[in-house]
Amino acid sequence: MIVFDLRCSAGHRFEAWFRDSDTFTAQAAAGEVGCPVCGDQKVEKALMAPRLNLRSHARDEAASAPAPTAAAEVPPAQPPAPADPA
Repeated sequence: MIVFDLRCSAGHRFEAWFRDSDTFTAQAAAGEVGCPVCGDQKVEKALMAPRLNLRSHARDEAASAPAPTAAAEVPPAQPPAPADPA
């Protein structure tokens, strides 16, 4: 699935999901895509900012791996020291 930013001839911008670019082209040509604001069926892809994955694959794997867990050792409780009368 791919999301496209779309714009109608009246200038309204909206998003829509499609299986691929060819599916959008076919549906738009058949008049099956309409603006949710005004109903205009003359829509085109709006200019979109690219989505870049700049993180390395190794960092993604490390981030998704579960962190090791260890049982925390709790020291035994000790009674308080007696007060020193001065």
